[in-house]
Amino acid sequence: MKESTMKKKGLEKKFVFQNDAAARYIFFALKNDIGGLDDYQLNFGEFVIHLDTYYDTPDLAFSQQGEIHRYREKRAGGDPVYFRTEKKRILIGDTFKFDKKEDDIDIMDVPETFQVEGKSLPHIVTIRTYRIIIAVHNNQGQQIFQIHCDQSTVLKPDGAVKKRFYEIELQHAKADKELDNMEIFSHLIQEMFNLSPIHKSKIERALDIPSQ
Repeated sequence: MKESTMKKKGLEKKFVFQNDAAARYIFFALKNDIGGLDDYQLNFGEFVIHLDTYYDTPDLAFSQQGEIHRYREKRAGGDPVYFRTEKKRILIGDTFKFDKKEDDIDIMDVPETFQVEGKSLPHIVTIRTYRIIIAVHNNQGQQIFQIHCDQSTVLKPDGAVKKRFYEIELQHAKADKELDNMEIFSHLIQEMFNLSPIHKSKIERALDIPSQ
């Protein structure tokens, strides 16, 4: 199988919930488009499962600089597909600007180390995420960004559950005018569902890395 590379730049905003029950209600509400968002239509896209293996130095030097290195096993029915990802994130206000390189690779399982800058980074944490992907369209029917509704579980080396958390992520990789739409929409759902912005990635939440 031939490997392929995808490069992507964009913006994302993350929100967390008051409690797990609130998260489950909001996921259901967004997936089924309960209304109240007059200028937007929500369309369920797909449900996927990610098993992400993250790598870093023992002192988490890369993660604390906003650099993420991982292998992702993705399942959406059928055999798993693997991706090797290098991602850099910069926080601007409540929004992350990201630059991502992702390789679709032909492997049977994730490796023990991640090669970057001449270093072999060890595996530091594994996170399993159940993701609902929802497309947000304007009144002209154009998709302007996506909502990711994530239930993530941090796994111990033996596969046992260490901790669980929920989050909503708004993501887009289009023109600046779409960022304005995303900002307006983010304020709308933040007020509607009493959400709180969070400035941490999943790996930072899993390892309790303090915000910079």
